[in-house]
Amino acid sequence: MYSIPLSGRTDEHGTLKLEVTGAGPPNTFVEAVVVVHLHEDVPESDEYAALGWPPLFIEKGPGCLEDNPIERPSYGTDVVRDKIE
Repeated sequence: MYSIPLSGRTDEHGTLKLEVTGAGPPNTFVEAVVVVHLHEDVPESDEYAALGWPPLFIEKGPGCLEDNPIERPSYGTDVVRDKIE
């Protein structure tokens, strides 16, 4: 027996849907026990924090290079090759 920690957000009906990969070999019968621990409300924009990411990490990530953008140098000219006959 082993633990697979998961977390998620319930939908508008209070239903929590979990998909567990790595629970066993294909076509194997397994039993699972689900323990529900209600967290204090996590804003939807910060739900990744509930998964262990630093607060607002995902939201702040794309703009982190705004002051120091990555530059892509020119590739130069294409090589002209002889036609195959």
